[in-house]
Amino acid sequence: MSLFVCKWKKEFGPQVKEAIRGEICEGFGRLCGIDPKYFAVLFEDYPEGDFSDQGIGVFVIVHQTEGRDDAFKDEAVRIITDAFCAYTGWDSSRVSIMILDILKGSMGNRGVIVNRGGAAAEAIIDGSFPEG
Repeated sequence: MSLFVCKWKKEFGPQVKEAIRGEICEGFGRLCGIDPKYFAVLFEDYPEGDFSDQGIGVFVIVHQTEGRDDAFKDEAVRIITDAFCAYTGWDSSRVSIMILDILKGSMGNRGVIVNRGGAAAEAIIDGSFPEG
């Protein structure tokens, strides 16, 4: 389970957001080997004047379980950057990403801790985690 908070100027509509969301969730599903439904991409739109004007188009804050190696994080940055560039027309210099590692045992869903070993983690991986 990862959460992506995308902070940007109010510039693009819902179709662009849905396309970016889909690319990120699908990409992370492949990267982690789990269903893309376990990833959430949220957009926070800022009006003109309320967003940093440093040439950055979006600041993406990724909250994910600790322990991912550099190769994983490199691929994560590529997936996110490619998604934004594909649907906005930006070059990669406009996408800024910060990865925050969340301690194992610190994320819950459906009443159980989901980011640690054990039955919940195994159920997410094999697709048997209960719907609800």
